[in-house]
Amino acid sequence: MNTTHVVLRRVKDDDGSRLLEASLTVEGNVLITGSDFGDGVERLFGAREYEWAWAIPAAAVPALLHALGAADNVLSALEARFSGDNAALLGSFLEAHEIPTDRWSSLGD
Repeated sequence: MNTTHVVLRRVKDDDGSRLLEASLTVEGNVLITGSDFGDGVERLFGAREYEWAWAIPAAAVPALLHALGAADNVLSALEARFSGDNAALLGSFLEAHEIPTDRWSSLGD
């Protein structure tokens, strides 16, 4: 079965909630979306909500697969490498391997 969506991190605790997901668009782009809500975000940023998205164009997916050491199913490879606590390492991995990303973020309600 070909995976089209994976959850890399889903945490709810006293600091709030954190969610990080990756999906494939119909065009073959990888879309990574994240959202953090609660006291932890407020302590860091002064607002209770932080959301972001990183889009990796379809043309860069082969380079991403290569960097991940995978032959296919980029979402399963991302899930295997960047689930749970390892999710925090994803951004620096993309930068270290020069994987192009279009980035968007929003802070606040």
